[in-house]
Amino acid sequence: MLDTIPAGAVIELDRTLDEGGSALLAGERTKIGAELARQKVALRLDGHLLHVVHNGVLAKTLAAPVALEQRQRLKGARIATTQLPPPAAGPVSVQTPRSP
Repeated sequence: MLDTIPAGAVIELDRTLDEGGSALLAGERTKIGAELARQKVALRLDGHLLHVVHNGVLAKTLAAPVALEQRQRLKGARIATTQLPPPAAGPVSVQTPRSP
């Protein structure tokens, strides 16, 4: 947990996804994707985006589920010190949240 996060800082944290491909962030389950179920991933919160990094490759990008003001309280949060890795080769899929 970080004491303070500079404005505009990119935050990273590691999570092992559950059997359904979700991660626990700020007490809420966040669906990452079944294809990454039970895998360790790095989650990178950058502005309004959540980048999912698996095995050193950008696996996907989603809308960030955690507000900026909550990020410093995330378990295991650290300020990112490296650049975002390149995406995996192959087709790209875009996911948008469903309306309730």
